[in-house]
Amino acid sequence: MGIPTYQELMLPVLRLIAAGHATIPESVPSLVTNFGLSQEEAEILLPSGKQSLIANRAHWARHYMSQAGLVVAQKRGSYVLTEEGRKLLDTDPSTINNSTLNQFSAFRDWRDRSAS
Repeated sequence: MGIPTYQELMLPVLRLIAAGHATIPESVPSLVTNFGLSQEEAEILLPSGKQSLIANRAHWARHYMSQAGLVVAQKRGSYVLTEEGRKLLDTDPSTINNSTLNQFSAFRDWRDRSAS
């Protein structure tokens, strides 16, 4: 299967944050299990050797959802669900990706600022 993309990780990360997993490091073991990753896949590091690929992609998923206003930082590295995030989960989406996030003006504004 391989390591999921950051977009494939968005919904599972949002659900884990909703369940009280405030940080990515506490979410990674559940993500590894949910996606059926082998120990070898879970231990693949970025070229820097400082972070696993799955953790990096989960951080990017969380970052994009933060820009959309679905999660908010309580303190550095620790996140909680916002009302918008709860409303989205209440719709029981089958997936969350950049197209989903595009429905949120905060995400579109961030994306447009980033492009310029």
